[in-house]
Amino acid sequence: MSDLKEFRDKAHKTINQLFDDIDKLRAKADQANAEQREKINQRIEELQKRKKELQKRFDDLSEKSERSTGELKKGFEEARESLRNSWEKARAEFM
Repeated sequence: MSDLKEFRDKAHKTINQLFDDIDKLRAKADQANAEQREKINQRIEELQKRKKELQKRFDDLSEKSERSTGELKKGFEEARESLRNSWEKARAEFM
């Protein structure tokens, strides 16, 4: 298996887990009081923006060849960390 294929597979699993985490936060918002729901929904909006960026980076990564992926991998990792950090903050505050 190529290094790029392994990276894509790992990235795909990470994306799915983070997207599942966002869904869990949505479920939490559904059970919260109005004030808490508003705060959670604001955080979800932030996570959604980061989710879109991460998905774009993954799509870019999936379209490129082995030779041209160094910068794309770096960009994906930065976007993944940004989303993960935002999720961790949301989890600490609301879960």
